[in-house]
Amino acid sequence: MKKILSITLIFIFAIQASFAQDVDRATRPAAGEARTPEIGNATSFVLDNGLKIFVVENSKLPRVSMSLIMDDGPIYEGNKAGYMAMTGELMSAGTATKTKAELDEQVDFMGARLSVSSGSVFVSSLSKYTEDMMAIMADVVLNPAFNEEQFAKIKMQMLSGLESSKDNPNSINAQVYSALAYGKDNAFGEFMTEETVNNASVEDCKALYNSHWKPNISYIAIVGDIKAKKAKKMVEQYLGAWAQGEVTKYQMETPALPATTNVALVNRDASVQSVVKIGNRIVLKHGDPDIAPLSVANQILGGGMNGRLFTNLREDKAFTYGAYSGYSVNEYVSSFAASAEVRNEVTDSAVTEFLYEINRIRTEDVTARELELAKSGLSGSFGRSLESANTVANFAINIERYNLPADYYQNYLTRLQAVTIEDVKRVANKYMEYDNLTICITGKATEVGNLGQFGEVVYYDMYANVTEAPMMAAPEGVTAAAVIQSYIDAVGGTEAISKLKTVDSKYNVTVSGMPVTLEMRVAKDLVKGYLYEGMTMGDQVMQATVVNGKTGTQSGRGQSQPLEGDELASKMRESKIAFDELLYSSEDYVLELVGMKNNEGTMVYIVDVTEVASSEKSTNYYEVESGLKMMTMTSQETPQGPMSLTNSFSEYKAYGDIKMPSKMQLAAGPQVLNFELIEFTANKTFDKSLLK
Repeated sequence: MKKILSITLIFIFAIQASFAQDVDRATRPAAGEARTPEIGNATSFVLDNGLKIFVVENSKLPRVSMSLIMDDGPIYEGNKAGYMAMTGELMSAGTATKTKAELDEQVDFMGARLSVSSGSVFVSSLSKYTEDMMAIMADVVLNPAFNEEQFAKIKMQMLSGLESSKDNPNSINAQVYSALAYGKDNAFGEFMTEETVNNASVEDCKALYNSHWKPNISYIAIVGDIKAKKAKKMVEQYLGAWAQGEVTKYQMETPALPATTNVALVNRDASVQSVVKIGNRIVLKHGDPDIAPLSVANQILGGGMNGRLFTNLREDKAFTYGAYSGYSVNEYVSSFAASAEVRNEVTDSAVTEFLYEINRIRTEDVTARELELAKSGLSGSFGRSLESANTVANFAINIERYNLPADYYQNYLTRLQAVTIEDVKRVANKYMEYDNLTICITGKATEVGNLGQFGEVVYYDMYANVTEAPMMAAPEGVTAAAVIQSYIDAVGGTEAISKLKTVDSKYNVTVSGMPVTLEMRVAKDLVKGYLYEGMTMGDQVMQATVVNGKTGTQSGRGQSQPLEGDELASKMRESKIAFDELLYSSEDYVLELVGMKNNEGTMVYIVDVTEVASSEKSTNYYEVESGLKMMTMTSQETPQGPMSLTNSFSEYKAYGDIKMPSKMQLAAGPQVLNFELIEFTANKTFDKSLLK
């Protein structure tokens, strides 16, 4: 026995060696030609009323399914959003011949499935009940009762569902994302609310049915254990009398892409995870030659567990259980998006990785291995889909509905195999936007990190209404005085600031709506109490404030007037300090730590500062992480009433031991002034000519 085994092994090794001489294992075998899939044929008919019938015979199982769909396009519901969904529910809640209970009993008896939407009917059961199913479908389509009592029940159920969705972050995110991507006044962007559902009536449902349920825009697919001739005869018998009519389709404008990437943040304090969705609308219709290469590109990016997003965000970073991307094809508006649920604290990092991978597939060639795996995965999915007779029926409908070539689906694998690395990069650049994205995040605002790095952060409620950033309590032990001291430390520290004797700052100033650049100079002698604040255009002084240690004047437009009272006292105090915050420790000011919030992606402490003498109040924003001041908000009385002033500070730079914001922006009502620091000097002799 051992001898026989030994001889057998020698024989096998010899064959392997011989084979190895003929095959180079270092080189991957060339891919074979794409197979033409065997797709079952659908027999089609058209009734006199325009109803198009597609029959796919499949006797493997004694079952039959019937799908009726209408090609009426999207419908904008407006302030009655929800009535379309209620129409479908109501049509299956009783007919002129059967109550809901009787209809349900018949469906249950057959072990059937029946579902009705605003534009479709589906029924499935054993083939021995084929004609009964057809009779039920026809009864629902032709004789809906539109019962008021059932309508009230459906409305209550819908309102209950809306209440539950308020606690579902995925539902909230999807709702806000759609509203921002397409617009709330768009059929693809609108959504139901309690108000819109309550606005809807039975009459609205009837009107939809009467205007849109027509055979000449409808398709019916019958799949399963049935002969085509019998199916045609049956449809003619039950739906042949269905009256055709003209249907007015909704005229929808294609939503424009945002000018820049925008970040929408929906705060949910109860969330431990953030729902992240990043995408944009695209233009892509059925039959477009870009569909095959885009499907490959999407498969590589985020089509499954082998996708780059999954590998990056889950396998490498452990941010999430899964990260994916996808695209839709629609004759009106299509879309591309990537999404994941991540831990709150890594939300900003996750967005960074999403953008990295989207940019990478646009700018770098994918590998031959990635291309091969993507094609293989898509080919396998397509092959498995053909196991369903419903797939074949849908193919037949799509060919008719979208005017596709008769062999469109038979050639799918050929088109797929023809996709090249260059094709992937081309369609990625065309459909996977990088600079005009909508980034929608639903999570706990205090924990999502710095989202402002990706674009302007706007806060929304669950109804896609702009709202204020949520205010939160500061951590225990943090006081207003501590926040102010952190700022002083951040700009140089008490010791460095105390060494300042003079400061002199020059700014270039641009004013919205003005083509000229102004110059502003602020000079102080902190020891003697000298102050100069002047705005010039060329050699002409437009406005100036001067304090000589004892008195002060304010001039502009050829006129001059003295500073007096509280105004003079305030300027004299200001002349002796380099930073306003140095005054706040005195009894002349009252500080209040209001709290903290996420301001455009950055966590800030908010401190109210009130000057006792004048009762004037300012609200200051200080970065939690750096301690630096980001913004000061005040109010000023004008002849037209109070006007809000917002002074923003950014791009702090070191000038010796002192940090100063190199850019400032003052928004005074509709007027916006931008300041750029062009020169800062300290401890040089004060120019007394400025006091003249």
